[in-house]
Amino acid sequence: MEQVYVRTAQKLFGPLKDFELKRLIRNGQISLQDRIWHYYQNVWVKLEQIERLRRIFEEEHKRFKATQVIAVAGCKGGVGKTSLVASMALEFSRRGKKVIAVDADFQDPDLHEWLRVPNPPMTLRHFFTNQRNALQDIVVDTPTKNLKLICGEVGNIEAANPLDSQRELFAEQLHELYADFVLVDLGPGVSYANVDLFLSCDRGVVVIEPEPSSVLSAFRFIRIAFLRSLKRMLVFSAPALELIRRFETNELHLPYGSPLPLLAKIDRIDARAGSFCRLAVNLFRPDVVMNKVISKNEIQEGIMLVHALNELLGINATYLGFIDYDRRFRSAAKEGAPFVLEAASERPGNGVRNGKHAKWSWFRRKSRSHGSSLVASPSASDDENIVQNVFGSSLDSWPSDSSLDHRLAQRIGSYFG
Repeated sequence: MEQVYVRTAQKLFGPLKDFELKRLIRNGQISLQDRIWHYYQNVWVKLEQIERLRRIFEEEHKRFKATQVIAVAGCKGGVGKTSLVASMALEFSRRGKKVIAVDADFQDPDLHEWLRVPNPPMTLRHFFTNQRNALQDIVVDTPTKNLKLICGEVGNIEAANPLDSQRELFAEQLHELYADFVLVDLGPGVSYANVDLFLSCDRGVVVIEPEPSSVLSAFRFIRIAFLRSLKRMLVFSAPALELIRRFETNELHLPYGSPLPLLAKIDRIDARAGSFCRLAVNLFRPDVVMNKVISKNEIQEGIMLVHALNELLGINATYLGFIDYDRRFRSAAKEGAPFVLEAASERPGNGVRNGKHAKWSWFRRKSRSHGSSLVASPSASDDENIVQNVFGSSLDSWPSDSSLDHRLAQRIGSYFG
């Protein structure tokens, strides 16, 4: 089955290979009531109308539930993505979930240091050099119950530069690991490895800090990832792919240019490709986390980025929240241990879960009151910790043009004009 596209109420999947379709069915991400593109009839039809798919559903429902894979990207080095992955992995494992943290920073991996595995017996080198055939074979234990790790290889040029076929197999097998959640720590930048892995995961989180260079890097990363997803989706339309190629050629001159006029051109030359583009725009929804926040005003940097993504790219990104800055993070990083482990020894019993004792409590949901004024949540609680916010929080929508603060609108113009 080639060039399969499935549309749910929340997301558009495709083009899907056979194993990808089966994984989505097994994970409960698509149902027989969702719709698949029927090439012969040139319309969307329910999956239950196709006999072969009904048989696949029956077979896959008998197998184990697939893993949810979440990618965490940091478009610049030093924004805190690795510490965020480590903290999420630790908190999830403490809640009884089986977690595998994966270090996909091929160039400079260090997640194993954060999770206290200084000398891993297996690394990605064993996978990329075919010493081990499956990712599951290189999973190593950590000192934390329920938490396992796939380590990167430090100082090995083959592991730092996997071939396209190796990256594709790596991305495929991430979804076959035996865990409830797989947290993937991506490297910085917009390499094919980072962007393709970001797109292949079930959910993508982009970590930024309140600095202009970080905000702009995140905008470029999400824009490039969106264009990359379009190219992968529109493989059936050579004219559409040519228009995208021309648009990308002008990126040096228009690094923040909107692709919305491009999508209009695609719609004019290929109506079917245009319909897929509209679905892609509506359903491509990356998540944004602001790290190292010192003042209330810095929270607005994340709101500004989300607003610019919507206005300039038409992308409905979600601003999940922010993490307060604390000097103890720097000390913990120098000691090679995540602060969340250090904080665990400070709390008696179940612990005081506030911003001064546990990192997962520092992840605040942004909220609104009185127009566009942005304030932090008054206090952290079990319902407002880092895990809940990243995986399923319900947040207020970001301000529209009518409610957006005038100064913030001016800053958006200066950033992306």
